[in-house]
Amino acid sequence: MRFARSLVVAVAATMAVAGCHGSEPGVPDGSSGGPDAGAGKGVIVPWETTPAAFPGNVTDDGEITVSSVSLAIDTFEAIGDAGTGSNTRATLALAWGADGTTPDAAALPTAPPGLYSKLTIHVDGDLIADSYDITGTAKVNGTVFPYHIHDRDDLSISIYLDGPVEMRTLAAGSALTIPIAIDFARALRSIHYDDLDVDNGVLDLDTNDSQMSDFRDQFSDAFYTPH
Repeated sequence: MRFARSLVVAVAATMAVAGCHGSEPGVPDGSSGGPDAGAGKGVIVPWETTPAAFPGNVTDDGEITVSSVSLAIDTFEAIGDAGTGSNTRATLALAWGADGTTPDAAALPTAPPGLYSKLTIHVDGDLIADSYDITGTAKVNGTVFPYHIHDRDDLSISIYLDGPVEMRTLAAGSALTIPIAIDFARALRSIHYDDLDVDNGVLDLDTNDSQMSDFRDQFSDAFYTPH
């Protein structure tokens, strides 16, 4: 294990951002987003995760856990045969936290009727903030360390919808629910924690770490539709 220079790493349990539980769901550009702005209509995307609760075990033996996750989604888009535009696109900030914080479903209340074939997610903090931030603990050589994963590079994710046509079709005046599952456990198990730098007692995986490229690939593959 390499011991880097001492650096205070802020490990946030949660991130107070729009789109968290109890806040207003993400809405497309140009929408008022008020309580009557197409509530219960359009494309609705609830989020499912592995583990289901935070903090939670990533491995059965509890040697790797996850406490909090936040993602800055610059563009979330539903793509269908009716084309794309502001009514099929939204900006979201998602967070799961140790205090029970979970994101509301993403909502595109004015999405046009039609057959939808793909969801795309562009995670990007625009170099102002981290694109995503993950915290938890990992046991290394018998000692439990907190870890901090944070990346300023962007992440592009495409999720193709290949279920029955009726499960991908939005009828006029109705709602189409398409859940997205994120297997955080799969991505977190791919890290060699014993090779990470230790900054002020925290295992640190950042943008410039040699493992980050592989972790991005694993993380982007962790998004899928469960049904």
